[in-house]
Amino acid sequence: MRKVFFLLLIFITGITGFSNIQITLPNIALKEALKALEEISGSTILTSPDIKGTIHTTINAINLENALDSLLYSTNYEYKKISEDLYLVGNFNIKMQNMQKEILQMEFNNLDLKKILNLLTLLSEKVFVIQNLNIILLNKNDEMHKYIKALFEFLETQDKSNDYFLFFSIYEISDNVYQFLKENEKVEYEKTFFIKNKKSTIILENNFEYLTRIKELEYHQLKMPSSQEITYYKTLTNNNIVLDFSNNKLLIKHLIMKENNSILLNTNEIGYLAIENEEKYYILAITYLNLSDIYIKKNLENIDNSESLFNFGIGYLIPDAKFIVISGINLGNNYIEISSNFKEHLDFSLSTNLVNNMNLGILFKKNSKESNTNIFVNDLQHYDNFDLYGNIILGGTVSFSNTLTNSLDYISYDLLVLKDIIKSENNSHIVTFAPGVGIKVSRNDKLKPYINFGVQYKYKLLKSKISLLYYYQMNIHKMTCSLEF
Repeated sequence: MRKVFFLLLIFITGITGFSNIQITLPNIALKEALKALEEISGSTILTSPDIKGTIHTTINAINLENALDSLLYSTNYEYKKISEDLYLVGNFNIKMQNMQKEILQMEFNNLDLKKILNLLTLLSEKVFVIQNLNIILLNKNDEMHKYIKALFEFLETQDKSNDYFLFFSIYEISDNVYQFLKENEKVEYEKTFFIKNKKSTIILENNFEYLTRIKELEYHQLKMPSSQEITYYKTLTNNNIVLDFSNNKLLIKHLIMKENNSILLNTNEIGYLAIENEEKYYILAITYLNLSDIYIKKNLENIDNSESLFNFGIGYLIPDAKFIVISGINLGNNYIEISSNFKEHLDFSLSTNLVNNMNLGILFKKNSKESNTNIFVNDLQHYDNFDLYGNIILGGTVSFSNTLTNSLDYISYDLLVLKDIIKSENNSHIVTFAPGVGIKVSRNDKLKPYINFGVQYKYKLLKSKISLLYYYQMNIHKMTCSLEF
């Protein structure tokens, strides 16, 4: 027993003797304690701008991570390793703590959150996103929630607009974050500089809600983008920021800076300007969007049913060689459509919106011999350059022969890629291509793959829309011309 105790004592003494970090911190600010660990370890420690508290402890650790474990043990702060010799210290639960208070929920029918991810990054400290449901949550007790609420209400109601949306926001950052950004930009004497270094922007955006604290936000709707002087944040920029719009690009220029005095942005990109002002440190973020690009699109055949009260059209089917009359009406989240040739052909469908972009419906098809009943579920997913539309169908037959019989005949799945290949500036002309594939499993047949293809032309005429559609599926060609109003 004595031998075991003796060996254990030697082991502990050895670890202590070979410790890389040994320091006593007697009642000093946590920020200063972190700076001391930074100097001893040779690493960089970035912090939130609101780190508070004092520390009284002695640290004896073999590496920086052990030292941080010991230092932060009795605080509300944590650390994470960003990369080799680069760490972040902050309150990583601050958003969840805010969401445990009185909550405001905002659900969007027009605005597509997936198309404003950079804007959501800039608001990540204050906004909790439920992406698949197109919902955000705000803390009603936060003093900025009313400004953010007004911002999203504005975006939700601008879905008919082809104007530009310009967004400014200013954030406080810590001195160590400012110095880290300054070193990466290789700036020596300038107190104001653009953040162009790729490493800096990646680290900043991946940890935005921890590294920044939003102070102000402002947004503008621009009817005709043109050069103009920005007077907002004049105490920080001394009115030296000029914006120049050209060919859907935004040039941000600082008039006083001698080198690297401008940055060029495409839509939905963010430009950052770091600022030192009266021994405080800030980031000014600027981004702009084309309002016509950030809204939910509808599927190929029902593309504005939620917006149109009624639609009427004429179609032609090949190889059936049938002309059909099509009419549909939108009632809230429900859509009803009837098509017929006024003889043996009659289709009746009813669908309802379950959640954003997902519909459940039933289609009843009747001819002189039998009736088919299909249950379908379709879903539309938006991406940066295209949309994906999926539709699954359970098809059955109701026979009117000598006896009434019914059966489940097949299951099919169709997947289409929707891409607007032609789009006018005011969205008055839109041409959409929709290539895709499908697969059908019948009760009596083997697995059957097939190709789908669709193309649609839409033209806005005052408050109405004219639509021309061609759609090929399972050897059937469908052509329709419809008017929506």
